[in-house]
Amino acid sequence: MLIKINRYYLVLIIVLLTFSCTKKQKQFISDSINVSQRLGFSEKKLFVKSQLKESFTWENNFCYSQLDLFEDSTFFKRAGCEARLYFSIGKWKIKKDSLILSYTPVEKLNMVLKYSLKGNKSQFFVLKTLNQNNEPIENLEVVGFKKDIPVKAALKYGILLTDKEGEIKFKKADFDSVSIYGFKDITNRILTFKNTALPDSLNLTLFFNSRNFCQRPTYEYYKDRSVLLIKNGQLISVRQKKIR
Repeated sequence: MLIKINRYYLVLIIVLLTFSCTKKQKQFISDSINVSQRLGFSEKKLFVKSQLKESFTWENNFCYSQLDLFEDSTFFKRAGCEARLYFSIGKWKIKKDSLILSYTPVEKLNMVLKYSLKGNKSQFFVLKTLNQNNEPIENLEVVGFKKDIPVKAALKYGILLTDKEGEIKFKKADFDSVSIYGFKDITNRILTFKNTALPDSLNLTLFFNSRNFCQRPTYEYYKDRSVLLIKNGQLISVRQKKIR
């Protein structure tokens, strides 16, 4: 009788453990992945674009720069040369005829304004990316890997890019693992999913220009503040003088 009872409880424990593991697996896919942290961002400092106050642009041969100042005293500065884009984010203030920029290190940023992971039953995975103005983000880079394909080949031929609608869709079975590579030059972090752990959808809303991912964006941080000269509301010197 004692043996039968023990067997009964043993079966019950196995069933409960199986249910518990299944529940944890579902939670891992849909809830427990912190996308912001896995992409290398902090959750403590969130930059959200407020109303644009002033915008300055300047060009030099094949290079261009744009500085956007916002009402909440934040700025977004980007500079592009040929196929590369460099950008910075921080705080600005005006002192006499000087525009002073104080840069924020990337580890204190959170460019992921919000995200959601849903489902684990579909045979397809869909990535949807929007910017802070709900505009689709093109050319966010995703790489699919297979065991029988060398990593170098995958990084060259297995690249997928979000389309004009900001989407990528593929069968989960097409790859053994999938990595979001678009933030590598920003935070040096890559978000990777095994195909068995891919959600049905990942929606990202990012603090970013809707088209800049096509230029492999790199974040630039300056420890020292910089000063640009302005006169009558016009930027008269784009050379940045570092100040402490």
